[in-house]
Amino acid sequence: MHIVLVSACEKRAIKRTRAVLDSYAMRSGNRAWLTPITQEGLGELRGMLRKSATRQTSVACFRNDGGAKMTLLWIVGSKRNFDHDGVSPIATQTRKNKSFMPDWARVCATLAGAAGQMHDLGKYGVIFQDKLNNPKPVADDVRHEWISLLLVRQLMEGASWEDAWEKIRAGGNAKRYYNVNPFDGKLSNASD
Repeated sequence: MHIVLVSACEKRAIKRTRAVLDSYAMRSGNRAWLTPITQEGLGELRGMLRKSATRQTSVACFRNDGGAKMTLLWIVGSKRNFDHDGVSPIATQTRKNKSFMPDWARVCATLAGAAGQMHDLGKYGVIFQDKLNNPKPVADDVRHEWISLLLVRQLMEGASWEDAWEKIRAGGNAKRYYNVNPFDGKLSNASD
């Protein structure tokens, strides 16, 4: 049979393992050996590796079954360097554990972000834009945040962008929203 031996040894075990494997097989890479071998020779090789094994030793033996099929026969030493099929990772990385955020906090963060993006919708109105173009400071009849709130309410009721602005303009008497406190219940009773 033909076998492939792969070494994933560390520290001093590298030197000891290379000495044993070099006496039984031809080295085909920095940490790989190939050889035709009998079943008795394979048992002897495994015994020699087990005799010199330490915590840093890790050698996998594969049998070539022809074609593209390789079968893991055994692993001597530490099995943590290979998975159950004998596959060895070529690189590993440690990732920082992202801090866990509960669902309620994630929902609150999403709502706060949406509120932050929507609270300036009222600045798109002609009155606010004229105020920006005026060199003199001008007091607002209605704060842009309240207009944003009215816009969002209209949009949530299914109105288009243009219709929402028209309904706010048609509501007239913008001063009725001037001193409205959102916590006193007046806004929810105001007709738009």
